[in-house]
Amino acid sequence: MVNSSVQTAGQSKRRSYSLSQRVSLWISERARRAAQFTLTQKNIYIFPSASGFGFAALLLLMLVTAINYQSSLVYMLTFLLGAIFFVSIWLCFLNLRGLQVESADSQGVFAGNAAFFRVRLLHAQQHVYGLQLAVRANGCVKASLEPGKVALVDVPVDLNKRGRYRSDRLLIETYYPFGLIRGWTWLKLDADCLIYPAPIAPPEDAYMGGEGASAASQQKGGDRDVLRGFQAGDTLARVHWKKFASGDQLVVRDQGFVMPERLWLKWEDFPEADAELRLSYLCDLVLSRQAAGEDFGLELPGRRISPHHGRKHASECLAALAEYGKPVSDPAVVSFELE
Repeated sequence: MVNSSVQTAGQSKRRSYSLSQRVSLWISERARRAAQFTLTQKNIYIFPSASGFGFAALLLLMLVTAINYQSSLVYMLTFLLGAIFFVSIWLCFLNLRGLQVESADSQGVFAGNAAFFRVRLLHAQQHVYGLQLAVRANGCVKASLEPGKVALVDVPVDLNKRGRYRSDRLLIETYYPFGLIRGWTWLKLDADCLIYPAPIAPPEDAYMGGEGASAASQQKGGDRDVLRGFQAGDTLARVHWKKFASGDQLVVRDQGFVMPERLWLKWEDFPEADAELRLSYLCDLVLSRQAAGEDFGLELPGRRISPHHGRKHASECLAALAEYGKPVSDPAVVSFELE
């Protein structure tokens, strides 16, 4: 049986394996690691499935019956079914041959949500039927392809802790066309999965940052300006005309309460929280600053990201939070483990 495990690269376990398990390990380990593969006769493996062995046993029984009773009809039926069995071997191989498998940039997910590795599939010339992809046991996803069309497949994996994970081995298999033959391959696809900390809104009394802005105003900062009623001496340039158009009240922007345009989110802003809770607080603030369209920077022990704005900047900050305290050069490896 095969089940999933997450190990740090370089770790190994001394265990005794059966012959079939040793063969599976040998097949999976002999492939090189790459970001793109094309399936050929060099990396496609064909073997009868459990149903295929049962079907072969039935053919043998029918052949013995035909010999015993000298029945031409049983002979014909046996040879016909035998031909179908051998043709299914060829069709199963052709279904996989020429399939292009490539790692795709996967969007990060937050801890507690379903994690996945994203894979790009393409076959330039033919339909591909009944594919099953998996990076863990009992977690396969099915896919079919049309010729010349790219399919993005999210292969699920059981992960619930923040960090960057790498797929050690990707299993692609098919039982096309009749379920009698299993065609499969093991690929060391260079695919990553990034899991961010779960965002948690910090309580107002826990947040000490903001460069002079109050915690309450930063938490509520959908607008950068605080509005108040029009007073004598206010200039027309400060009038909020959109508010006036939507109602009859004339309001102006109070420049004394303008939200800061640049905001540093710092590790030291939450002195009372533990490390994981600080990361969750900072994750929530990054999302709120991105939603408000504000410039902000991030300071972590040993890393500093300059203030900026936009989705790319927010993704960089979230990735830094996900990888905090974990060696970037040695990501955790998601692999199959035989037992």
